[in-house]
Amino acid sequence: MRSATTVHAAIDLAKKTKFQLLILDHDVAGIKGWELYDYLKQWLDPKVQVVVYSGSVDAIAAAKYKERGIDSILKKPLSANSLGFWIRKAIGI
Repeated sequence: MRSATTVHAAIDLAKKTKFQLLILDHDVAGIKGWELYDYLKQWLDPKVQVVVYSGSVDAIAAAKYKERGIDSILKKPLSANSLGFWIRKAIGI
């Protein structure tokens, strides 16, 4: 498991790590998760499972994620069940 706390750290990590599951925060240091995803996807395997987590995502933001094929939006706080589902799906169990 790897994590990044800044946009620059996320970019650096995406350049050198093959992810099975990518969990994006909806609000990341002044940008939206879909904006970060748009940039990161050039380094991501097309098979990576991508989910977003947020305290609230309005209908416009949800549509932006759906347009990009984001797999799910998880509501904060993350529950073990919802997170576990995506982990199992990403690793194929």
